[in-house]
This record gives sequence, C-alpha cells and structure tokens, in this order.
Amino acid sequence: MSQRKGGPQGDSQQSGAAQRRTDVTTSPGEGAGGRGAQVPEGFVLFPTHPGFIAHVGPFYYKKGARPMVIGVRIDERHQNIRGIVHGGMLVTIADSALGIAIARTSDPPHAMVTVNLSVDFVESANLGDWVEAHVDIQRIGKRMAYANCYLHVGERRILRASGVFAMMPPLKPKEDFEG
Repeated sequence: MSQRKGGPQGDSQQSGAAQRRTDVTTSPGEGAGGRGAQVPEGFVLFPTHPGFIAHVGPFYYKKGARPMVIGVRIDERHQNIRGIVHGGMLVTIADSALGIAIARTSDPPHAMVTVNLSVDFVESANLGDWVEAHVDIQRIGKRMAYANCYLHVGERRILRASGVFAMMPPLKPKEDFEG
C-alpha cells in the first residue's frame, strides 16, 4: 500500500534536498533492511535475482519511459567516508543502466558483458537523493554495442559514462538476466 507524502511546496526552512524528497510515494517494506523506500511516481521495482545488484539496490525503472530510465534512492550503504555517495556506487548504477537498456532492446534480452566503461564524475550525490540514469544508445551491432549514460539528481547532471559492450551467446535456461 502506498501513501502520498506532502506536495512540492514544503517548508521554506527545509534544505533543497529535503524539499526535493517531499513529492514521492512511500512503499513500506521496500529498500534495505525493511526500511521504506521513497520512490517517485511512475517508477516500479526492477526485478533482480540475489546477485550483486541485490546488494546495492533496489533499482527501479520508469514504467513506459523510452528510452528506459533507471532510478535508485541513496541510503547509508552507498556513502563513503566523506558522507557523499561512493564513486563505485555511481559507476555501478551507470554500468547497470547501460547494460539493462541495451539488453532490453530485444526480446529475449541480449546477453552481454561490459568491455569498456569511461566515467566522468561531475558532481556528488547525497544521502536521500533520488539518482536517475538516462541512457542514450549509440549503436547495437552483431558483436558490440555502444551507449552513453547520464546520472541526474533532479536537474543536476552528476555523472557521464560511455560504455562498450560485447554481445554474448544467448543465456542458458538456468541463467537469469539482471543487467
């Protein structure tokens, strides 16, 4: 069951980050350790198996968005010693979003592995931020795929990534696609 939190007007004494988080839907029980995760309207839980992504997520996707938009709410697990999001977490979001977006261009999804990932950190993200990954696919060939990813917190672009992916043989029946 979802509950609607306050509107965008908020208290003028709140910080910008607190004001950005007021217009969200709370889904009890989602997120790490059973804590409720605040997820913007239109986003739904992205299904994962109990692999690596399950440890850093949950990830969400914007239903009906083309190209696909992936989102994640930043919590304590994602912070570094300086109290901002660890760069490795931001790279994980970008790499996963690139792989998911490319894979989902076919049915069944393409199987692939990351061959190269170049990343530029533009700004940081903080505890409670909603980070969105927007992917721009450049080319999908028979053997390789190329795409760019931009991470945003609201209107701020915080990371730019460029990825090259090698296409792999189709997944075996026991393998799950995660991105």
